[in-house]
Amino acid sequence: MVNISDTESYFIPPMLTQPFIENAIKHGIRNKDEKGVIEIVFSFDQEKLIFKIADNGLGFNDEKKQSGHKSMAMKITKERLLNYTQNKDFEVISENKVDAEGNIKGAKIIFEIPYIHEN
Repeated sequence: MVNISDTESYFIPPMLTQPFIENAIKHGIRNKDEKGVIEIVFSFDQEKLIFKIADNGLGFNDEKKQSGHKSMAMKITKERLLNYTQNKDFEVISENKVDAEGNIKGAKIIFEIPYIHEN
């Protein structure tokens, strides 16, 4: 675990989260009949920053996913992270949230990014 005072020397790429929060609103919860919820979590684990955004919206469109469709936000962010991490390993996971019966209950995206220490 990292203490709050320790985090002051870590760099988070600007505008990393904004496109995904915007997409959660626009594509996930905007057209829901009931109240939409977006969960945003930043955490530190060993030498990685973990960023998670999840919603209780419509989930990812399986047809687009199967056809190889990639969102512009995801494409641009992956390119930025390649540059930011200087080709170190990072992971981006995007998947539907499902209940025990397999019903889609929203979407989630998780980023695991190596720490970059500011000097």
